[in-house]
Amino acid sequence: MIRTRAAAVLVAVAALAVPGGLIAASTAASAATPSCGPGCVEPFSHEWGHNELMDAIGGGLGFQHQRLILFRASHDDAAEDFTFAFEGSVPTAVSVGLLAPIMLLHYAADSAFEVEYSPFGVDSDLCVGTWPSNSPQPGWRLRLEPCGVGPWTVWIVDHFGTDGNSPGFGTVISGTTRVFSHPLVWTYPPNASPFDIPRPSVLVEPLATFSFGQHPDSQQWGSRFGVIP
Repeated sequence: MIRTRAAAVLVAVAALAVPGGLIAASTAASAATPSCGPGCVEPFSHEWGHNELMDAIGGGLGFQHQRLILFRASHDDAAEDFTFAFEGSVPTAVSVGLLAPIMLLHYAADSAFEVEYSPFGVDSDLCVGTWPSNSPQPGWRLRLEPCGVGPWTVWIVDHFGTDGNSPGFGTVISGTTRVFSHPLVWTYPPNASPFDIPRPSVLVEPLATFSFGQHPDSQQWGSRFGVIP
């Protein structure tokens, strides 16, 4: 499968309102480093806002199993440099074996994508994922894993800005999901803060819904893009 990262493709993805929905959620022009430029994106949670961005703890060029946290936004922190890699529609991802056919039951109209760690704009071939397994467990940490190997680094955004999500935010669903009533989604842990030491990891947890139909802010995500001032 050809993985595309160009800015023009990001615009095309935005038109699909799936991973691009996260891009469209940007509240300011803002990629982590100037070297990464306008093609980079930085996910953030609705709970903590766009000044606390996804960060590969310890930075560097990236290594397998490196934990992902939220950390203050900075224009010189390459650990916050990520790029979207559009993997095509969910049916396309299924056809090449990257997703299981069961995903077509609920997400056939959606698109699949990976989020690659790209410090200073350099592709690392490591993507946001969970421990490599077709059966991830609730509470598993988000971490860097080799891109394009299996569904544990593939993500889907469904109902962006609707169906329990605030405008400009969506829930990011794991490509390994099998329980569709409560799919595993990116989650910032409860009672945790980006300022805690040690830094809490971003997790995957079953999607929750309050009685009034809204998903928790800790499970809704947007993204900044461009260069952080």
